[in-house]
Amino acid sequence: MNETGPDVRGQFAAYLERLRIASGLSVAELALRSNLEVDEVEALLRGEAPLPLDVILLLARGLAIPPGAFIDGFPELPEVD
Repeated sequence: MNETGPDVRGQFAAYLERLRIASGLSVAELALRSNLEVDEVEALLRGEAPLPLDVILLLARGLAIPPGAFIDGFPELPEVD
């Protein structure tokens, strides 16, 4: 990753953790509801896993939120010209 660019995986991990806690779900419950393995969710929460769209869609389903909430609520998105 670019040294001057944002740590997108780390920011996503922090945001996902806030959403998980706000939903009252354990990591295992989020994994089960998202049809993911616990170790996959743990890697996402550590900012170590890639963020393909299919994983984001599964997480949105597991959290019972619209997928766009990951984009709308994501911190510090850069402006696009």
